[in-house]
Amino acid sequence: MKYFAIILAMCLACGAVASSSGSSTQRGQSDGLAAYQRDEANILKYLRPALEASPTIAVRLIYATKCAAGANIPPIPPIRLQEASRPNTGFSAVRMIFQGDDNVAVTEGPKGIVRIRIGDVPEELLRTHTRVFRLQPIEQYNPSLVIGALKNTKEMEGAMVALGLRPSSVLHMELLTLPQKGAPHFPPVLQDVTANRVLDVLAESFRGVVTYGVCMQGPARRPFFINFVGLMQ
Repeated sequence: MKYFAIILAMCLACGAVASSSGSSTQRGQSDGLAAYQRDEANILKYLRPALEASPTIAVRLIYATKCAAGANIPPIPPIRLQEASRPNTGFSAVRMIFQGDDNVAVTEGPKGIVRIRIGDVPEELLRTHTRVFRLQPIEQYNPSLVIGALKNTKEMEGAMVALGLRPSSVLHMELLTLPQKGAPHFPPVLQDVTANRVLDVLAESFRGVVTYGVCMQGPARRPFFINFVGLMQ
């Protein structure tokens, strides 16, 4: 069951990136949501066929990029993509997709999570430790609310100030899933976890791609962006 809601989600957006085989992703001058969605959709165009027949259904994509002075969402850097040849699936297929770009590293993490790193990404914010990460029932069933709850912990808020970071702000509308038996959901509580681990569990729980992008240059308080999109959509 779902209901319709308008949410002001700091650094949240559902979206999608793409390019022809062997070419690099393209983006315009804008550092906004539309450019991000286009580039994310292009990457998903390659990932989904590579993972559809694989038990690997959790991906973490992290990237660092230069941003213009007025940037709100860190743009995904241009990258070279190519289709994975069959019968490759899962981790080997994802490595093949990005093997033509020296700026991209693909590794396999715990529980088979595929990690895609674009550039030299600082992870201080992702290493922020939270003693207890607790969610309300409605938050458990909606990836956007999990991300919002993570950013709103006192530990993350303190880390943002210390690191000179701020979450991207996006106003969007979405259908929220009400708690219901059998629906994918996040655990009600995690103890002694890092932000990195929370995002791993998010990718695992909802079978999708969790993106973390951060501006290395640009506004005085550099924006970062966290997003989730399902692989099985």
